[in-house]
Amino acid sequence: MLVRGQKLRSLMLEEDGWALRIVDQRRLPRELVTVRLETVEQVAAAIRGRALRGPVLCAVAAAYGVALAMRKDPDYTALEEACGTLRQARPTAASLRMALDMMRQRLGPLEPGLRERAAFILAGQLCDDEIASTLTIGMNGLQAIGEAATERRRGQTVNILLRGDAGWLTGIDLGPVSAAVYLCHDGGLPVHVWVAETRPLLDGSKLLAWELAEHGVAHTIIADNAAPHLMQQGHIDMVLAGAEAITSDGDVCARIGTYGTALAARDCGIPFLVASPSSGIDFRLEDGPGSFIFEERPGEEVTRVIGEGGEIISVVPASGTRLVANPAHDVTPARLVTGLITERGVIDANRDAITRAFPERVGRPG
Repeated sequence: MLVRGQKLRSLMLEEDGWALRIVDQRRLPRELVTVRLETVEQVAAAIRGRALRGPVLCAVAAAYGVALAMRKDPDYTALEEACGTLRQARPTAASLRMALDMMRQRLGPLEPGLRERAAFILAGQLCDDEIASTLTIGMNGLQAIGEAATERRRGQTVNILLRGDAGWLTGIDLGPVSAAVYLCHDGGLPVHVWVAETRPLLDGSKLLAWELAEHGVAHTIIADNAAPHLMQQGHIDMVLAGAEAITSDGDVCARIGTYGTALAARDCGIPFLVASPSSGIDFRLEDGPGSFIFEERPGEEVTRVIGEGGEIISVVPASGTRLVANPAHDVTPARLVTGLITERGVIDANRDAITRAFPERVGRPG
């Protein structure tokens, strides 16, 4: 993607061929800073602290984290410990779990002396596969946006609400949710993005809006709870959302507030589409909200904000006791999902359609 006129990826290997270089997303939009990661502990801390975000990006980073661990100690115990450490850094992400399972299964049977090289090869393959998958998802999403455009007057702008972890910073390049938007823009299809602020960390107004501006995509920032009103007024043509994990029945665990957005979209007759690679579908999960692990984030994310100069500002009165709940995700039932945009097309959010699209995953763990 373009940043200051130059192409940039959210994660890349250093020239030495083993250390990672990432965009520290906590520093945006105030400053663009890249950080070198050399250990599995540093990768886990970056995921846990949201220097990295988005299931796809975290999955690739985790795979490289295992490789870094094998570079330090290729023993099987070190492999197990690395996978456990990285899994706990973001226990809700299906893509990350699948990446770690793949690394463990492929590296475990090897002789210790072969694990480091194999780990870096596997992580590189996963990175390339995710980039290719994201591009295909974007092409499939482009078709969905094109269909929405045909329902409007020719040449009129399509207005899209992006919800959750939605930008290219959530992937290596493009990003599963935003890929279609960038392809539309680059292809000359008039598109405008409504950017939900995404409380409490303001990932939308801070990160998504920043990257859209850098790439030249028309957009408007809104408060999260303004979206239903804009739908009622006819200012939103479709919603594109991301997913932390999707059950085999099509229920979607995503950034908190996604469920409410889906309810409003259904009431207003607006398509609600979820973009995710197949690695985001967890075939172990079958019974909606009861299947998911829900992350409770620190209360300070709600009670404090970061000022323009990087200073921490309290937004809660100092006097009295304040109890703060900060759930990170909610579940949107499959009945509210118009379709799942995957690398194998736009499919219905139900077990039959998902099974037909990914038959090789049926009966396998994850």
